[in-house]
Amino acid sequence: MAPLRARAAHSSRLVAADRRGVAELAAAVAKTHDAGLLRFLALAVPEWLPVERRLQRADRVAGRGGHCKLCRRGAGEVPLSETVRHLYVCECPDMRAALERSVVDGCTALVAAGVSIRGPCRLPPESALGSGPVPPVGELRWVPVWFDPRRLFWMEVVVRVEGHVIDYGRRDPLGAVFGVLPKHLDSLLAWSRTVDGWARRSLKAQEELRSRLQVLLLRGAWQVYRPRAGIALPKVWPVGPCDGRGAVKSGSMISLS
Repeated sequence: MAPLRARAAHSSRLVAADRRGVAELAAAVAKTHDAGLLRFLALAVPEWLPVERRLQRADRVAGRGGHCKLCRRGAGEVPLSETVRHLYVCECPDMRAALERSVVDGCTALVAAGVSIRGPCRLPPESALGSGPVPPVGELRWVPVWFDPRRLFWMEVVVRVEGHVIDYGRRDPLGAVFGVLPKHLDSLLAWSRTVDGWARRSLKAQEELRSRLQVLLLRGAWQVYRPRAGIALPKVWPVGPCDGRGAVKSGSMISLS
């Protein structure tokens, strides 16, 4: 899972790829008042989650090395370094299952909002496109769901402006998994199918859908990380006492597992 801005500083690669998208994600998560999710976001965005490579850099691996212990690609003469980005392509069954659940949850949220989803399939589906009434403006297309690293699920969108498409070559794949939304998503999902044809989504409905997807996808990414923390990492960050408002007191260590 290569970063989009490989030359940027390690801790700022996601922000360099989409500063506005990261800021909008942080704002949506802040509204949840979920201390655990906020802590995960604070460590996920700079890619500082405690993984073997990060612990090795901090000299806290006790001789284990910085390679992945959970998948077959971590073994061999040249062991694969376990970074935050590796977590979301790791072949560990528990982590793959958690990532699949996150993708399904995101697709379910889109379907509940009136978006047509098809999959799993490698090629764009042909059924339903062009059937029934056409949207008042733009062109119907199937595009891959942006948060699925495997590109197996497709969503039906209305492209009104040719430039308003999801350019997967210019998006950071880790940001997509974390809930950083694509540019022009509001334009692509501005219309939804109804019994009688098409209806334009209100600005309120679009904002609610964006916030729901941002929080849902970040929670899904958190669930992907949890098997890694529980299976292969000691509890290096025991939970400290709280100050009564859900925040950990100064000087206390935190736990993501």
